[in-house]
Amino acid sequence: MKKLPFLTILFLLTSFLHAQTNNSKVEKYEVVKISQKEFQELIMNFKDPNATYKGKVPCIVDFYADWCRPCRMLHPILEELQKEYKGKLKIYRVNTDEEKALATKYGISLLPTLLLFPKQGAPVKLQGYHNKTTLKGYIEQYLFPTK
Repeated sequence: MKKLPFLTILFLLTSFLHAQTNNSKVEKYEVVKISQKEFQELIMNFKDPNATYKGKVPCIVDFYADWCRPCRMLHPILEELQKEYKGKLKIYRVNTDEEKALATKYGISLLPTLLLFPKQGAPVKLQGYHNKTTLKGYIEQYLFPTK
């Protein structure tokens, strides 16, 4: 009888570990905070005047600050959009207080500012807070235009 609780615990532990292994293989669709170094690796080397966007799908970069109320209001909208466009769009965040050189390079003077990077072509800058419907319109217009 003493083996039964041990086997039950062993079974539960094995099931939990198996579930964790399977969940780690599932791609998560969330807004990711990046540094200047990661920006150069994932998006583009902004020091190169001939640089082009490196991503396989379009992306949005949200330049924000923790103290900025409109930035905090925008973040949940970006998380919703990331889930809605899962696999078709990446959304990154750059804290302008931590990455001043990157913010300066892109002329970020108003927060929040979004840079929309299409697969080809120049990024589009959107300044200030925008609601979800407006952002979806910009995403469709600039990142997924119909021909």
